[in-house]
Amino acid sequence: MSTDSDTRDSDLVLDDVLKWTAATFNLEFQTVRPVGHTSQLIVELKRTLAESFPKLKPVAASIQPHIDDFFPTKPQYELTSMTFHFDPTAHPSFAPSALRIEPRLNTPFAERLYYSEASLSTADHLEFLELFERTVA
Repeated sequence: MSTDSDTRDSDLVLDDVLKWTAATFNLEFQTVRPVGHTSQLIVELKRTLAESFPKLKPVAASIQPHIDDFFPTKPQYELTSMTFHFDPTAHPSFAPSALRIEPRLNTPFAERLYYSEASLSTADHLEFLELFERTVA
C-alpha cells in the first residue's frame, strides 16, 4: 500500500480495504506478519551535509587534484550523502533496507533539500531526522 502522505494513511487505507473485502466477500484474514513500513521523504535540512561535517572538507578536497585530465572540468567534491546500514551478512535476506540521506535530484546543494528513505513509519523517520540534525548541529 502506497500513499503520497504518511504511513499512517497507508495503514488506515489498508485496514479499510481489508474490512470491506472481508465483509463484501465473507472472508477472514489472518495476520501472518506485522505491517512493515518504508518512508520516503523530501526534507529541508538546516545545513548541508558538508556543512554538518566540516572535518571531512579536506578529505573531499583531496579528490579534485587527482581527477584525470580526460575530464574537461575538475569540480570540487563535498560530502553529499549518508547511509546508515547494518552488516547484511549478519542478518537474514528479508531485512530492512538502509536509511539514506542524499541530495534531491536536480536541486542545487545550497537549497539543502534532501531525499531520505528508511524502513520506518513516517513519524519515526521524521524523529530520526530531527535527532540527526540536533546531533550534528
